[in-house]
Amino acid sequence: MVIKEVFLENEKNKIKAFLKRFDLDLDLDVTETFYVEEEDNVIATVSLSNYIIKCLAVDEDYRGENLAVALVGETINRLLARHQTFYQVFTKLIYRDIFLNLGLRLIIETKKVAVLESSAYPITQYLNDLKKQLRLSTLDIGAIVVNCNPMTLGHLFLIEEAAKNHARLLLFVLQEERSLFTYPERFELVKLGTQHLANVTVLPSSPYLVSNLTFPSYFMKEESARNSEYAHLDAEIFKQYFMPILGIRRRYIGTESHPTMQVYNQALKDVLGDGLLEIKRLQKDGKDISASVVRALIANQEVERALEYVPEATRSLLREISLTKFKSQ
Repeated sequence: MVIKEVFLENEKNKIKAFLKRFDLDLDLDVTETFYVEEEDNVIATVSLSNYIIKCLAVDEDYRGENLAVALVGETINRLLARHQTFYQVFTKLIYRDIFLNLGLRLIIETKKVAVLESSAYPITQYLNDLKKQLRLSTLDIGAIVVNCNPMTLGHLFLIEEAAKNHARLLLFVLQEERSLFTYPERFELVKLGTQHLANVTVLPSSPYLVSNLTFPSYFMKEESARNSEYAHLDAEIFKQYFMPILGIRRRYIGTESHPTMQVYNQALKDVLGDGLLEIKRLQKDGKDISASVVRALIANQEVERALEYVPEATRSLLREISLTKFKSQ
């Protein structure tokens, strides 16, 4: 058996065509792809997205030949060669046992897919360490997960409303780098915008919340039949791990108009039930305040107008970032 790595466009197209047979796509975030072929036909493949193993598929006629084990072994060896001992898996349920037999730990599964991770630093340990670090002793804790690309008055309104209801509010800022503003920029804007709220703690989102693992289409805004599956995975991880370990009583969301985000909000409602509260989005001049409006104004060189939609405490930094980001345009 020869395991090949995809380098050429025609190889990538062969993989895409093969994956379609299994209702899979070669995700845009894939960084490395490996495959086995016979007589110029792909019979098995797997991919890496940095430290995430995904897009595993094996031709039905070859499933007794340990091709999946060999391919997965190749990806793990690549990761270990880079000293990456923590890795995660997003796979169809039929391949779950392969990863379990390789020593990975199951995080969550649905009727269709499974999410697993290496035992180097499991989610339970990560969250218990976070609990100790934050000295969480109260059970009166709320939570919000935000992208804030960038932070707006709408985000601030949601945060302030949620903070009124709890002794402590955990504010998770998404770490995925698929936004106009970088994660460090977004994190700092959120810190500045909430510094007046003593009971709000701003945190990185971790590799588990609306991440490339649980919801790869989130940042692409693509309509997909799989989006609901991804969203339910994310919601279940939050319910089964974040809420009980951190003592989170309620999660908050704002109303959404984009179809993808409506699917996501509905998944949260389905899974979290009374543990979720949706708050109507703040408006300005009869229209919802959204980060997309702010980005459009900044892109159109209307930075001062854009600043009218963001918290006062963030305006100086946002002006500086925006002028630098678009100075060459």
